[in-house]
Amino acid sequence: INAEYGGFSKTGLRKMRICGVFSLCFLLFLSLCASETKININFAGMLAGLPTAAPTTSVPTPAPTSAPTSAPTSAPSTASPTTASPTTPRIIPVTFTTPFESFPENQWVEVENTSASHGTSCAYNSQSFAFFVRKGTQKGVAHVELQGGGACFSPLTCNPLVNGNLVDVSPARRDVLSSAGTLNHTSPLNPYRDWTHVFVSYCTGDFHFGDKETRYGNFSVNHRGTKNINAVREWLSTNLGASTKTLVVTGCSAGGFGAILNYPTIRSAFPNATRSSLLIDSASSVAPSFSVVHPLWNLIPLPTRDLLLPLNLSEVDSVWQYHDALLTKFPNDFVGSYFHSQDAVQVSYSTLGSILDPSLKIADEATWQLAVRTVMNSLLSRHPGNFRVYINSGKQHCLTYDNSMYSEIVSGVTFIEWMSSIGTGNVVSSVDGHGFLVQRNLTTR
Repeated sequence: INAEYGGFSKTGLRKMRICGVFSLCFLLFLSLCASETKININFAGMLAGLPTAAPTTSVPTPAPTSAPTSAPTSAPSTASPTTASPTTPRIIPVTFTTPFESFPENQWVEVENTSASHGTSCAYNSQSFAFFVRKGTQKGVAHVELQGGGACFSPLTCNPLVNGNLVDVSPARRDVLSSAGTLNHTSPLNPYRDWTHVFVSYCTGDFHFGDKETRYGNFSVNHRGTKNINAVREWLSTNLGASTKTLVVTGCSAGGFGAILNYPTIRSAFPNATRSSLLIDSASSVAPSFSVVHPLWNLIPLPTRDLLLPLNLSEVDSVWQYHDALLTKFPNDFVGSYFHSQDAVQVSYSTLGSILDPSLKIADEATWQLAVRTVMNSLLSRHPGNFRVYINSGKQHCLTYDNSMYSEIVSGVTFIEWMSSIGTGNVVSSVDGHGFLVQRNLTTR
């Protein structure tokens, strides 16, 4: 016993410090995940000894904390939906084969994939995948949005109590009903308010891009993002493909990564589109390499993913290299990337991703900024004709999920103006009012 350290030995004090730091980091990660997936985590219950791991055979669905807002849990009706009325549920359940022509305008419907041939699934529930469609009044235009919600690559990140997006599509229902950000169809500032809006649920933890069942400790996870996207693509091709002339694909966070990786697949469903654009929010192409996550997620492209067939991991082994190839493949498509220069969630996930893939070398905000700056400058220099960025300072994540997007402004250019220009294919400049792409260190600002 060493009195100099208050009665603790140096070794004992060091262990206490390590445990304390680990605990704080773990709680910080849970807080970030809660912000990312919009779920409530009962820290007191976890610390009091309540189970933190789901049973290996099934995952219990948490009891609702408020009046349910989703569609009825009974089997979806095969009858054609009618025009919305005061007694109509805010989300109307329909089957995968319900004709789009029968959908009511300005009303969200939940398309349940009832065809077993697609093999769709959520991470912990093979029967629960669905996506959402809001039929717009403006014809010939479609907005396909991929939901975000973290990534699953370890026992911690795959814990359903940490990432609620892995259980079912209820977080997507909440997002749809939130009417926030791009889902706000009442704001006159929303450039896509009258477009047909397809919101693709994210419940597989694989950037919408995997096809494998993988075990992480006590959890067995269905990474079926590829199959889910393929089912959505089939629906898009059947119902919107022939009539759509203008397409915008968007996504935030994991949905942004998914939008990059699945853009060729989604785009191929619209052969008559004369204008196609991609808008990425809070997904700056810094992520573990494909060769590292391939054993976990099985990144096998579909036949419609003609961008990089076969997916050669020795030549294209990162999201940013795939992003680069995408810009080369579609030189007439506008691609925009938006993010905050100190995005706390991206920093957190990139740091955790560096444990999985040490070559990332992301340890803190400064090293993340260096990696992002390198990637963005490379893409801008290689693709000056069709790639643009909009960068603001701060730690915010997923602006397009929040109504603050309608008041965001940098260097006199509103985010809405910039986003609208990307979607319409008009000439637009990059916006980097705080000099992120040229500054060496922003952490002291």
